[in-house]
Amino acid sequence: MRKIMKRVLGRSFSSSCFKRSVQSSFTRLKSLTDHRRRRFSEDLNEVVSLLQEDLQELALSRCEQMIKHQNLVDAYGLIEGYLNLLIERIHLLGRERECPDELKEAVSSVIFAASRWKDFTELGDVKSIFTSQFGKEFTARAVELRNNNRVNQSIIQKLSAKKPDTKSKMNLLKLIASDKGIVVKLNEEGKLSKSIQIRKRGREKNKVVTATTSSYQTRNSSRRPKR
Repeated sequence: MRKIMKRVLGRSFSSSCFKRSVQSSFTRLKSLTDHRRRRFSEDLNEVVSLLQEDLQELALSRCEQMIKHQNLVDAYGLIEGYLNLLIERIHLLGRERECPDELKEAVSSVIFAASRWKDFTELGDVKSIFTSQFGKEFTARAVELRNNNRVNQSIIQKLSAKKPDTKSKMNLLKLIASDKGIVVKLNEEGKLSKSIQIRKRGREKNKVVTATTSSYQTRNSSRRPKR
């Protein structure tokens, strides 16, 4: 790959080098996508188990990781689509030092994603090719999300470091619960409703009273004199 990059980082655009870098990215994207889908499936099974055990607040917290997995799968799919588009329009990429307007969204989105996925070296190679062809200023505009960056807003949202909000987690939890015929007892803040909390505390209190009474009766019975 280093030899390829040395050739690419010259002034001329190499279609063959670009195609090889993109093909390597496709292979890595498939591996990453499969990994995230497995993680999503594992977390789904865990959420279902927690719902069946009536641990709904804990199940809700697990939904956060599921959303992150799905966001990455969606982002991988978008980037794969952009790379396919760029391969189809590869004849436009090497014509000018200015990125063609019809490809700016695709190129900018790929550059942005590569900057966020530091360990995705294959996509990093594609980013380096674009930097060589269209300049550091063009790359910086996409990476730093400057004005007129042309990065797809969905990509920005999917790769955001911001945690999923409670509403998103609740929607996912309700969807999973509905599929399993389970009623969600949480309110919009992700907490048990007051009436359920009161009943729950009442049951717990009764358990404590019953256990205490039983323990007292056992001790009292053992102290009775034998006749």
